[in-house]
Parts: sequence; structure tokens; C-alpha cells
Amino acid sequence: MEKNIYLHAINATSDDNYPTIETYQILCKILKCGALLSSRLQRKLSTDGFNGKDYISLCDYTKKDIKKGEDGKYNAFHTYIRYSLSLVFPKNELSVIEPIILSDIYAISKEGFMKMKKLGEIKGDRRYTDMPDEVQVKNKIPLASLTALTYPTHLSIDDEIGERATIAKIMMDLDSINKALDRFGYNVPIYDIDTFEKLDSTSSVRMLLKNK
Repeated sequence: MEKNIYLHAINATSDDNYPTIETYQILCKILKCGALLSSRLQRKLSTDGFNGKDYISLCDYTKKDIKKGEDGKYNAFHTYIRYSLSLVFPKNELSVIEPIILSDIYAISKEGFMKMKKLGEIKGDRRYTDMPDEVQVKNKIPLASLTALTYPTHLSIDDEIGERATIAKIMMDLDSINKALDRFGYNVPIYDIDTFEKLDSTSSVRMLLKNK
């Protein structure tokens, strides 16, 4: 597929456990609404992100190899997108804000966390980020331009239950996601986040797992 895209992680996890049920519930809420909404438009009293209440964060896929940190993996793609079901939008369909990148700040430190939290809450259109591949959109992103979903297949690999059970587990989750897409009128494919192979059959999932 075309890689000139933005991605939004809808329920990133900080570990290797993919939260299937919670992710599905969040996806259904987004699909029913027909748009990604800022925290304020969702009527949330607070937000844990650093983008404030009026902005939505996206990952610019073309910048995913621009990294920070000792392990070279501190950016939006490696922190959020690879660990979540994500929504995909063509870059030419969205008007985004390019935040000022703070190269010397890391939100994983206490000092960095407080700094980014404070910057996210400032008023005005000047935006800041500590992630080199992040862009932002104000208020909402209609799903009319949604072109695909990406799935973190690597999080579902379970050596303890074996290949057949792992494939069955993944296919069950993909089936639920596809039914939700159909129910709300979104005919878009689902791709593996690492390979961008289309996850449209048991055989495609089996082949993908053999190559991981």
C-alpha cells in the first residue's frame, strides 16, 4: 500500500499484552462517532497525553526512522503505533500542524514528563513535541479519509499455545474488527504494522507468522 500516510494509535499498550477487548470497544466508539475527536470534544475531564485537550496526535510514517534515545526507538512509531491498532490516513487528505521538536527532552524522565505536560496545556496554536515523527490536528479528524487499519500482529504471537491456536486467536480478533468496520460502513483493509502485508485470510496470517 501507499506509505505516504499518517497513523493514529487508538489504544497503545506499554507492554507486550495486546488489550483485545478494550481496543475493540474504543474502535467501535470511534467508528460510531465517524471521527477522531480531541479530548475536549470527547468531554474528557483530563488527558494523559502531551498534546493538550484540543489536539490529536498522529505519526508521520515517512519520519518513522528518525529516532531518539539510547536504543534509537524513542518516537511515535516505536512507542505507540507498533503497540496498537492504528487508523491510517493519506497525508494529502489532512491538514496538520508540525510541532516544534524538542530534541533534548524525553517524557520518560520525570523532568521531561512535567515539561511536556505543561507545554501541551498552553493556549495558542504553537505546539511542541519530544517525538520527531509526531504531527497534530486540531479538534477532529473525520473518518471520511480513513484508508486502512494496521494491526500489531507481533503482540499476538504466543509460543506457549502454539501456532494453530495463535492463528485462531488473531483471526478471531480480526473478524471482530472487520465486522465492526462493516457495521459502521467502512470498507477498508487491515495490514500488519511491520510488513504491511494484508491480513485478509488464515493463510496470509500463517505465512506472516512464519516469517516473523
